[in-house]
Amino acid sequence: MKSRKRLTIVILGALLAITPSAIRAGDDVPFKAEMSELTREFEPGKGKVLGTFTQTFEGTGTHVGKFTASGTTTLTWVGSDLWFEGEAVMVAADGDKIFSNSWGWAWDGNGEGWFEITGGTGRFEGATGSGTLIVTMSDDDVQSGVYDGRLTQ
Repeated sequence: MKSRKRLTIVILGALLAITPSAIRAGDDVPFKAEMSELTREFEPGKGKVLGTFTQTFEGTGTHVGKFTASGTTTLTWVGSDLWFEGEAVMVAADGDKIFSNSWGWAWDGNGEGWFEITGGTGRFEGATGSGTLIVTMSDDDVQSGVYDGRLTQ
């Protein structure tokens, strides 16, 4: 019986270790999410607007666990520099969502900027937060992103 009890405790501990942590109202916690691009479409723009990308991603993050994401990003020329502004929705495995906006500077498929969490559904309803966003393009033309900041519920 002792061996069965130990096994149950070990399994429960392992499940807790891989389950996204719960956030309670008023919590202000670190938030980090890493994602890799699955699909990308481009719609050319006009004038100073270079165009808009529509993308899907998959990744993992603190408090959200494994997720998929979709979003749009518009690139605009500001002088000789390229500015990006985007919107994204992260969808956790349980269907709960995090909504975010991002903005910053882009070059050669890479970018540095900021993100703002503007809400969500389920356990992320009413969530806010912000931080930095780093975007990189791999040699095989796959874009990745890292959100690093704070999440307040």
